[in-house]
Amino acid sequence: MRVLTPLRNDLAELGKSVISAMLIITMLICTPLEAFAQSSIRYEPVLAGGTQVNLRVTETFPMSGTTDQSMIMAEVAGDVYSADGSTVLVKQGTPAIINVAVVRNGAWGRPGEVCLSSATTRTVDNRQVTLHLASCKNGSNNIGAVIALSVIFFPLGLLSGLIKGGMPKIQAGSTFSAYTTQDIICTLQE
Repeated sequence: MRVLTPLRNDLAELGKSVISAMLIITMLICTPLEAFAQSSIRYEPVLAGGTQVNLRVTETFPMSGTTDQSMIMAEVAGDVYSADGSTVLVKQGTPAIINVAVVRNGAWGRPGEVCLSSATTRTVDNRQVTLHLASCKNGSNNIGAVIALSVIFFPLGLLSGLIKGGMPKIQAGSTFSAYTTQDIICTLQE
C-alpha cells in the first residue's frame, strides 16, 4: 500500500495540472487578450460637425459681369484639427471655393448685396468638406441723394431715379468664418 500512495498523489497532481491547463486554454480562447483587442482597433480621426474653419479670399471678387450665383476662390487660413485636437485634418493653404449669391444694385439708389452662403474644401485624405457661412455685405445706399435731387430739381430731378446704389467689395485677403456641416471620418495612412 505504501507504493500506491505516492502513485495516487502523482495521479492527483497530474489531474489538477490537466484541469488547470484546460481552464487556461478555455480562458484564452473565450476571452481575447486586451493586447490583441487593442491592436485590432484602428484610430480614425474625426472632423466634428460645427468645427470652425477660417477662410481667406485669394482674389478680389469682380462685381461687374457676375451672375446671381457665383464663386470666389479662397484658402484655409489656419490648420484645422480633429475633434480630439491631436491631428491636422485640413492644412493651412488648402484651396476652398466659396459660393456667392448676388443681389444687384438697382434704380433709385438701391444698394447691392453679396451673401456668402456655403463653401467647400478638402481634408488631408482628399475628402470633400462642406462648410456653412452666414455672411452678407451690403453696398452703399444712395436713396438719400436720389430723394434730395428729386425734390430740389423737380421735375428734372426725377431722372435721379436712374442713379444706382453701390455694390459691396470683397477684397483679396478678407477672412470669413465657416463651420463644418457634419462629422467627417478621415482615413490617414500610417
